[in-house]
Amino acid sequence: MIRHGIPQRFRQDLNFGLGHVPVILQRELWTNLQILLISGLICRNRQLEYSTPIDFPTELPGFLSAVYNTEQSESYQEQILTGGYGLEEKLLNAAKKGNIDQASRLAVKYVNFQIKYHEQFGLKPHYAVVELNTLLRRAAMEMGVHILRLDETFVKYNRLAEQQQGPFQATYTDMVADYCKLIQKYSRQNYSAAVKKSLDYIDFNYEKDISLHKLADMFHVSDGHLSSSFKKEIGVSITDYLNQTRVSHARWLLKSTEYSVQEIGVRCGFADASYFTRIFKRHVGQSPLQYRIARSLL
Repeated sequence: MIRHGIPQRFRQDLNFGLGHVPVILQRELWTNLQILLISGLICRNRQLEYSTPIDFPTELPGFLSAVYNTEQSESYQEQILTGGYGLEEKLLNAAKKGNIDQASRLAVKYVNFQIKYHEQFGLKPHYAVVELNTLLRRAAMEMGVHILRLDETFVKYNRLAEQQQGPFQATYTDMVADYCKLIQKYSRQNYSAAVKKSLDYIDFNYEKDISLHKLADMFHVSDGHLSSSFKKEIGVSITDYLNQTRVSHARWLLKSTEYSVQEIGVRCGFADASYFTRIFKRHVGQSPLQYRIARSLL
């Protein structure tokens, strides 16, 4: 968190979130852990006891044969391997591209498939939506979306799934749209390391005193290299991007709070009120006060 410049005020919540929501990229380990958890829920007082997840795969055939007959077990395992994983990969790829329509159609199939899978273990249907949420979060993270941008969306849909206790299609299609929009807007996969880190730092520390030299020094590159790379990859200079970010937050504060124009300028990183007004008017076409009055009349 220190290396990526995450502000201190976010670290406690982030530590809590990371401590409770593991991200496991090894597919076999993830599957084994899922089955281990499920077996613990439905066989709490039976003979299944394993010291580590690594032990579990060796005992898996015996567990399955205790629940199904051999023919059912082999058929279902084949369905999982050929159907479930293939569907998951297609959904991940569609989400990574930010393709809302395709990802939504695949999400419906994915949730229906997971519901049938969970029925074998007596689990409630809403767990399928929770798994979809985790899968979409993984897609966004792999596309370079900062984890702090994902936290609110992830928590929101997990809570909805738990409250509703059902796989309501409106919930998970909205979820797909929200994650795809985050990927469309904040994917950093194709940016160089220094540019990606600069973008993240500005987005989460826009109220601080930020300059090209400070960013270059922070990420161990030369001023000239960072300046040219940023302009080439983002299309605007670091100063322009910083001002755009600050103005965007200022607009939100002008609409949603009663802070004075001067206080909003300070909160958004503009130490000088007249400079704040000048930059705001350049980007919005109105002064901060004119913008506030116009929005209050809507």
